[in-house]
Amino acid sequence: MAGGTLARVPIIALTANAFPEDVKACLNAGMNQFVTKPVSRDVLFSAILRALSPAEQGSATAPPAAAGATPLPLDAAALRALAADIGDDGVAEMLGVFQQETHARLQRMGAAGLPPITLMQEAHTLKGAAGTFCAPLLRRRAEAIETRMRTGGSVPPDALAGLAEALAAFTAAVDADGVGRPVAV
Repeated sequence: MAGGTLARVPIIALTANAFPEDVKACLNAGMNQFVTKPVSRDVLFSAILRALSPAEQGSATAPPAAAGATPLPLDAAALRALAADIGDDGVAEMLGVFQQETHARLQRMGAAGLPPITLMQEAHTLKGAAGTFCAPLLRRRAEAIETRMRTGGSVPPDALAGLAEALAAFTAAVDADGVGRPVAV
Protein backbone atom coordinates (compact mmCIF):
# COMPACT_ATOMS: atom_id res chain seq x y z
CA MET A 1 0.00 0.00 0.00
CA ALA A 2 1.47 3.34 -1.05
CA GLY A 3 1.97 5.73 1.85
CA GLY A 4 1.84 3.03 4.50
CA THR A 5 -0.26 3.57 7.60
CA LEU A 6 -0.19 7.34 7.17
CA ALA A 7 -2.22 6.99 3.96
CA ARG A 8 -5.18 6.05 6.15
CA VAL A 9 -5.04 9.15 8.40
CA PRO A 10 -8.36 10.98 7.98
CA ILE A 11 -8.14 14.56 6.79
CA ILE A 12 -10.89 17.08 7.49
CA ALA A 13 -10.94 20.37 5.59
CA LEU A 14 -11.87 23.28 7.85
CA THR A 15 -12.36 26.44 5.85
CA ALA A 16 -14.55 29.48 5.25
CA ASN A 17 -14.50 28.69 1.52
CA ALA A 18 -17.84 26.97 1.09
CA PHE A 19 -18.29 27.30 -2.64
CA PRO A 20 -19.15 24.01 -4.37
CA GLU A 21 -15.86 24.06 -6.27
CA ASP A 22 -13.98 24.35 -2.93
CA VAL A 23 -15.76 21.30 -1.51
CA LYS A 24 -15.05 19.34 -4.69
CA ALA A 25 -11.38 20.38 -4.76
CA CYS A 26 -10.85 19.31 -1.13
CA LEU A 27 -12.54 15.96 -1.61
CA ASN A 28 -10.71 15.38 -4.91
CA ALA A 29 -7.43 16.11 -3.11
CA GLY A 30 -8.15 13.16 -0.82
CA MET A 31 -9.71 14.82 2.20
CA ASN A 32 -12.32 12.72 3.96
CA GLN A 33 -14.63 15.43 5.30
CA PHE A 34 -15.36 19.10 4.70
CA VAL A 35 -16.50 21.47 7.46
CA THR A 36 -17.16 25.17 6.97
CA LYS A 37 -16.45 27.94 9.45
CA PRO A 38 -17.84 28.94 11.75
CA VAL A 39 -17.84 25.45 13.13
CA SER A 40 -19.62 24.28 16.21
CA ARG A 41 -18.25 21.61 18.46
CA ASP A 42 -21.08 19.24 17.46
CA VAL A 43 -20.43 19.67 13.73
CA LEU A 44 -16.69 19.10 14.19
CA PHE A 45 -17.19 16.01 16.36
CA SER A 46 -19.69 14.64 13.85
CA ALA A 47 -17.19 15.14 11.00
CA ILE A 48 -14.45 13.44 13.01
CA LEU A 49 -16.68 10.46 13.74
CA ARG A 50 -17.66 10.19 10.05
CA ALA A 51 -14.01 10.44 9.01
CA LEU A 52 -13.11 7.61 11.37
CA SER A 53 -16.00 5.43 10.20
CA PRO A 54 -15.09 3.53 7.01
CA ALA A 55 -18.77 3.13 6.12
CA GLU A 56 -19.27 6.88 5.81
CA GLN A 57 -16.05 8.01 4.13
CA GLY A 58 -17.88 9.58 1.19
CA SER A 59 -20.31 11.77 3.11
CA ALA A 60 -18.73 15.16 3.58
CA THR A 61 -20.31 17.81 5.73
CA ALA A 62 -21.93 20.11 3.22
CA PRO A 63 -21.91 23.84 3.67
CA PRO A 64 -25.02 25.26 5.31
CA ALA A 65 -27.89 25.58 2.89
CA ALA A 66 -28.26 29.05 1.47
CA ALA A 67 -32.03 29.05 1.69
CA GLY A 68 -33.99 31.94 0.27
CA ALA A 69 -34.94 33.19 3.71
CA THR A 70 -33.10 36.26 4.94
CA PRO A 71 -30.87 35.32 7.87
CA LEU A 72 -31.16 37.09 11.19
CA PRO A 73 -28.60 39.74 12.15
CA LEU A 74 -27.58 37.67 15.20
CA ASP A 75 -27.48 33.94 15.88
CA ALA A 76 -28.05 34.38 19.61
CA ALA A 77 -27.97 30.65 20.35
CA ALA A 78 -24.55 30.31 18.73
CA LEU A 79 -23.28 33.38 20.59
CA ARG A 80 -24.52 31.91 23.88
CA ALA A 81 -22.72 28.65 23.07
CA LEU A 82 -19.55 30.64 22.39
CA ALA A 83 -20.01 32.45 25.72
CA ALA A 84 -20.42 29.09 27.45
CA ASP A 85 -17.12 27.97 25.92
CA ILE A 86 -15.00 31.07 26.54
CA GLY A 87 -16.99 33.15 29.05
CA ASP A 88 -18.89 36.42 28.81
CA ASP A 89 -15.75 38.50 29.29
CA GLY A 90 -14.01 36.71 26.43
CA VAL A 91 -17.01 37.16 24.15
CA ALA A 92 -17.33 40.84 25.08
CA GLU A 93 -13.67 41.45 24.25
CA MET A 94 -13.90 39.53 20.98
CA LEU A 95 -17.09 41.33 19.96
CA GLY A 96 -15.47 44.70 20.61
CA VAL A 97 -12.51 43.83 18.41
CA PHE A 98 -14.80 42.38 15.73
CA GLN A 99 -16.94 45.51 15.62
CA GLN A 100 -13.92 47.85 15.48
CA GLU A 101 -12.21 45.81 12.77
CA THR A 102 -15.42 45.51 10.78
CA HIS A 103 -15.99 49.29 10.84
CA ALA A 104 -12.41 49.77 9.57
CA ARG A 105 -12.89 47.04 6.94
CA LEU A 106 -16.09 48.67 5.67
CA GLN A 107 -14.26 51.98 5.31
CA ARG A 108 -11.51 50.28 3.30
CA MET A 109 -14.07 48.50 1.13
CA GLY A 110 -15.79 51.80 0.36
CA ALA A 111 -12.58 53.56 -0.66
CA ALA A 112 -12.49 54.82 -4.23
CA GLY A 113 -10.23 52.94 -6.61
CA LEU A 114 -9.94 49.77 -4.52
CA PRO A 115 -8.67 46.96 -6.78
CA PRO A 116 -11.28 44.23 -7.34
CA ILE A 117 -9.01 41.54 -5.88
CA THR A 118 -8.61 43.56 -2.69
CA LEU A 119 -12.36 44.06 -2.42
CA MET A 120 -12.87 40.32 -2.88
CA GLN A 121 -10.29 39.55 -0.18
CA GLU A 122 -11.86 42.03 2.24
CA ALA A 123 -15.30 40.51 1.61
CA HIS A 124 -13.88 37.00 2.12
CA THR A 125 -12.27 37.98 5.42
CA LEU A 126 -15.46 39.71 6.56
CA LYS A 127 -17.49 36.63 5.62
CA GLY A 128 -15.36 34.42 7.86
CA ALA A 129 -15.29 36.87 10.76
CA ALA A 130 -19.05 37.43 10.60
CA GLY A 131 -19.61 33.69 10.65
CA THR A 132 -17.32 33.26 13.63
CA PHE A 133 -19.06 36.04 15.56
CA CYS A 134 -22.58 34.76 14.90
CA ALA A 135 -23.64 37.45 12.41
CA PRO A 136 -25.37 35.43 9.66
CA LEU A 137 -26.90 38.40 7.81
CA LEU A 138 -23.53 40.17 7.60
CA ARG A 139 -21.91 36.89 6.55
CA ARG A 140 -24.44 36.32 3.76
CA ARG A 141 -24.01 39.86 2.42
CA ALA A 142 -20.21 39.65 2.50
CA GLU A 143 -20.40 36.28 0.74
CA ALA A 144 -22.59 37.80 -2.00
CA ILE A 145 -19.97 40.49 -2.62
CA GLU A 146 -17.17 37.93 -2.65
CA THR A 147 -19.09 35.79 -5.14
CA ARG A 148 -19.75 38.74 -7.45
CA MET A 149 -16.08 39.72 -7.37
CA ARG A 150 -14.94 36.13 -7.88
CA THR A 151 -17.04 35.88 -11.04
CA GLY A 152 -15.77 39.17 -12.45
CA GLY A 153 -18.78 41.24 -11.48
CA SER A 154 -18.89 44.61 -9.87
CA VAL A 155 -20.40 45.60 -6.57
CA PRO A 156 -23.17 48.18 -6.52
CA PRO A 157 -22.82 50.87 -3.83
CA ASP A 158 -25.98 49.65 -2.11
CA ALA A 159 -24.26 46.32 -1.42
CA LEU A 160 -21.64 48.09 0.68
CA ALA A 161 -24.40 50.05 2.42
CA GLY A 162 -26.06 46.69 3.09
CA LEU A 163 -22.95 45.54 4.95
CA ALA A 164 -23.09 48.62 7.19
CA GLU A 165 -26.80 48.03 7.81
CA ALA A 166 -26.16 44.38 8.70
CA LEU A 167 -23.39 45.39 11.12
CA ALA A 168 -25.67 47.98 12.76
CA ALA A 169 -28.47 45.39 13.07
CA PHE A 170 -26.01 42.89 14.56
CA THR A 171 -24.75 45.43 17.10
CA ALA A 172 -28.31 46.36 18.10
CA ALA A 173 -29.26 42.68 18.46
CA VAL A 174 -26.19 41.95 20.61
CA ASP A 175 -27.00 44.94 22.82
CA ALA A 176 -30.65 43.89 23.14
CA ASP A 177 -29.79 40.25 23.85
CA GLY A 178 -27.13 41.02 26.46
CA VAL A 179 -24.94 38.05 25.56
CA GLY A 180 -21.27 38.82 25.89
CA ARG A 181 -21.62 41.60 28.40
CA PRO A 182 -18.74 41.54 30.85
CA VAL A 183 -19.64 39.91 34.12
CA ALA A 184 -19.71 42.42 37.00
CA VAL A 185 -17.45 41.43 39.85
